[in-house]
Amino acid sequence: MEEEIKENTIEEEKVEEKTNEVIDEVKDEVEGIKDEIKIEENNKNEEKKIEKSEQNQKPWLWKKGQSGNPAGKPKGTKSFKTLFEEAVKKLGMADNPTDVEIEILKKGIEMAKSGKFPFYKDMFDRIYGQPAKSIEIESDGLPVVIKVVRDESEQ
Repeated sequence: MEEEIKENTIEEEKVEEKTNEVIDEVKDEVEGIKDEIKIEENNKNEEKKIEKSEQNQKPWLWKKGQSGNPAGKPKGTKSFKTLFEEAVKKLGMADNPTDVEIEILKKGIEMAKSGKFPFYKDMFDRIYGQPAKSIEIESDGLPVVIKVVRDESEQ
């Protein structure tokens, strides 16, 4: 009788173990199916976004690679340098500067007072161009010397 109980217990344990294995396999399959469904949903959402963006395209906007200003800058448009110089002159002569011109200069002065000078660096870079940058070149481990000669008639 004890042997039958032991055999039944062993068989029950085997059945339980098999059941747990099958349950784990089914769980794995369900997770895999869930992942596939999520991927399909994401793909559908992406397709919908693309369709919406294509539908929202305005026919008067230019296409990729097409210039938005094929005629270029309009004649008579003043450069930033000219506008800045005029604003400084007007302010210096108290010749009715506009609110925008005053605000631009106020901002620069405020930044300079607080020890920040990027405003002026940007201004000078835009007006006069960035300073020349040095480049170190080596050939066979030795520095290469490049001599720049300026024609005095150009100055």
